[in-house]
Amino acid sequence: MTDQESMEEDVLGMLKTRKLKTTSNEDRERIVQAREMGSSVSVIAKSLNIKRTTVYNVLRKYHATMKVEAEPRGKVMEKKISPQIREQIKRWIDEDCSTSLEKITYRILEQFQVRVCRSTVAKEVGDFNYSLKRLHLHGDQKHEGDIVAARQEYANALSAMAANVPDNSVVFIGEEAFKISVRVMRAKPCSGNRAFKIMPEIRIRNVTVLCAMNRFGILHYLTRNRAIDRSVFSAFIDELIVKLRLINIPRAVIIMDDVPTHTSVETKSLFEQGPDELMYLPLQSSFLNPIETLFSSWKQICNRANPNSEEEVIAAIENGQDLITPTDSEGCFQLMWSHVMFETIQN
Repeated sequence: MTDQESMEEDVLGMLKTRKLKTTSNEDRERIVQAREMGSSVSVIAKSLNIKRTTVYNVLRKYHATMKVEAEPRGKVMEKKISPQIREQIKRWIDEDCSTSLEKITYRILEQFQVRVCRSTVAKEVGDFNYSLKRLHLHGDQKHEGDIVAARQEYANALSAMAANVPDNSVVFIGEEAFKISVRVMRAKPCSGNRAFKIMPEIRIRNVTVLCAMNRFGILHYLTRNRAIDRSVFSAFIDELIVKLRLINIPRAVIIMDDVPTHTSVETKSLFEQGPDELMYLPLQSSFLNPIETLFSSWKQICNRANPNSEEEVIAAIENGQDLITPTDSEGCFQLMWSHVMFETIQN
């Protein structure tokens, strides 16, 4: 084997078979490099699977301009939306976020005499990280004057009351629905027939939890597979008062939402003769009830159990109640008191 043939084999080993039809800049560099190492045009064309005329053209251009890269093809189209129009679109959206793409196209045509389609405007708006959506207006009752005033009055009353009673005597009551997805898996068919039933894939049910807590943990709770009515709630209050006496709380301040079940005559009559005091939370003020934060942690514990039946949900609720520590309850109360202090300072 001659030195020329050995050199050509080395070059062939360096070159890879080209799979693309277009000649990339990388292949152009390979052509020039192989030619400078002494390979023939035929060997280069065969190795890269390129026509010899293409190899000649690449080498001719390289010797003439000393450039290997290919010239860009095509023409860069000038954008209809100039930087000036782009800034004006941004100002229009900032002034009125409810404007539509169609309105923007009309305003561009009217002010700049440039006709563009809605998709072109949408591309420009997409670069702003904006999205035009229909607005659905809802009244913000949480910050209305009457509600804010009632919330501040409640915060002042709660702060004054807390200074005169022990920490364990402040009791909050709340309700929460724990969702359960029941999937039917078995049925009893007639002998010799397959079990078959047409039904929705998942049936959603709720298990309602009625709970009372103080700063040191859960005092009493019950589960029910339907809504809590007045009689059930009154019985729950009776049981709660008995438990308070058993744990040496002679007088408690019980705080709850002012929903119809809680404000019934039966409920209020339970506090008329006894030493306990009843308080109601103001409207739109669930963040002032620490039991809402407790329910959030309780639900997370239940979701980890992945229950698929009512019995499993109730078991997960019971297990979750055991996993909630006094530290968790203390954290819920601290968060509530931070909101109370904020309302007091605002007042």
